Amino acid sequence: ERFQQTDNLADTWAHFRVALGPTDPQTVDQCPQLAQKLIQKFPRFRIHSCDNGNYKSFPAELEKTEIAHAFEHVMIELLAQESNLSRLDIKGQTAWNFSKDGHGVYRVRIQGFTSEEQARRISQQACVVFQDLSR
Repeated sequence: ERFQQTDNLADTWAHFRVALGPTDPQTVDQCPQLAQKLIQKFPRFRIHSCDNGNYKSFPAELEKTEIAHAFEHVMIELLAQESNLSRLDIKGQTAWNFSKDGHGVYRVRIQGFTSEEQARRISQQACVVFQDLSR
């Protein structure tokens, strides 16, 4: 986890390393009902946008996306609920380079946090969401 703060909030990014184990599901469709549970818990996921290259809506993308990408959107939604930022003012990216970082290691970065403490707290809340919905 890394936090790069600048004077301009639009240039402030929090970086997270999401490491999934070799036997952990890598995509949402490998977890029964997870996409539906996430949309039920976060109804505004229906209006999230995603630059996925396929012009899919986020709910359609969510069905088969990487767990780390879903984690990114959970953090964005939690940040939007807590802050005075619109969901549209918060940007996120999920990337991976398995040959460099190892299989199951993803890099997530989100723009819009005001402090390292806020980024850490919301990432912990997102972990709890996934733990609860995975049961």
